[in-house]
Amino acid sequence: MKRCVFAVALLISLSPGLAGAQQDTTSLAVSDSALIRHIRTAEPLFRTVLGSCTGQSLDRSRSGSHLSFVYRATCAIRRPPSEAGACARYLIEASGAIDSPTWASVREWRLKLECSA
Repeated sequence: MKRCVFAVALLISLSPGLAGAQQDTTSLAVSDSALIRHIRTAEPLFRTVLGSCTGQSLDRSRSGSHLSFVYRATCAIRRPPSEAGACARYLIEASGAIDSPTWASVREWRLKLECSA
């Protein structure tokens, strides 16, 4: 009986489906919120140019072992006071790769002015 219990415990611990039920919520490979937080804090464009964002969405894809993402949102840009009346909302699309469980990089940016003067 002890062998049977040990064998079942060993199988459960080695099974990715059963043991992985509690996924690492900090891994950029599995957590959307962690990936969005990483992009917004690590990418210089977010830190220096873009402000608050609404309508955030994240699409993921996999090609073999390569993990990629596309982030979309409508974001305000930081403008100097002299441009206070100008439109400051852009549709943002940032696509890139998840390089490791703790690092992702934006490889391409698209910014589209949401309004015109």
